[in-house]
Amino acid sequence: MAAPEIKLDVEMVGLDGVHTETQDSRSFRPSSLAGTKGMNSYRPLVISYTKADGSPGHCAIGCGHSAEDLALIFACYAALYSFLIGMFALMLRGALDTDDTHTLLWAFLVIGVLFVSFVSGAVYVGRRKLEQNLAQKRADAKRAKMPQLKDEQTGRRNKWFTLLSMPSSYTTKDG
Repeated sequence: MAAPEIKLDVEMVGLDGVHTETQDSRSFRPSSLAGTKGMNSYRPLVISYTKADGSPGHCAIGCGHSAEDLALIFACYAALYSFLIGMFALMLRGALDTDDTHTLLWAFLVIGVLFVSFVSGAVYVGRRKLEQNLAQKRADAKRAKMPQLKDEQTGRRNKWFTLLSMPSSYTTKDG
């Protein structure tokens, strides 16, 4: 199997120039996952076997991931659960050391209440901001549909003049 040919393309870009392409020609990274798999001669972990009728059979292991991907996934899970077990042991040791006054438990209670209140506040503020943005967009859309008439004498928008001179399609059903 021959080694893949690597093509390098060099381009000079001035400091004030703007490169408008989505992927720079100097980039060596493919733009898609299929390109990455093709570039690195990606081979998923597969068990090959011979069926009873003599034809070759293949069984994919790990949903199309390679052995390297599966090792990385296993290492990430092992690191996560090792961290969780270590934190549990550390907290258990602290709780046993402060058993007479329960200082650590009270500290965890206060930290938990503060965490819940901060998250609740962030959700409330975000939701309120979202509602304000939606109301603003609705008002802008309504304003774009309604004719904006200005008073000829003052040059400003006159609310009553706009309401009185609206076409009948803008009026309500009541009239």
